[in-house]
Amino acid sequence: MPTDDAGYQGWRDHATWAMALHLGNDEPLYRHWREVARSALREHSTDRDRARWAVEDALREWWDHTVEEQFRGATGEPGLLFRDIVPTGDAIDWRAVAESILEGAG
Repeated sequence: MPTDDAGYQGWRDHATWAMALHLGNDEPLYRHWREVARSALREHSTDRDRARWAVEDALREWWDHTVEEQFRGATGEPGLLFRDIVPTGDAIDWRAVAESILEGAG
């Protein structure tokens, strides 16, 4: 979720902004994460924090098992470019990204 005091385009940093932008602009990913968020909101209908944690955990797991496995040790395109933009999952404020996805899920 962007904030006024954030460091890049309303986000904490460039890595978080880049991830949120990518997830919001890639139609299949956008639809997938919107459904993950809706499911979390249904499952935790009385506790938005738990819903956000569920989405945040799913994002981290996705990163760890999908993205890092694909690009680990990559030296050519798109791996090198991807690593330059977002060097590690630890660089991303997953909480802010999860909150943004929840807001878009209604």
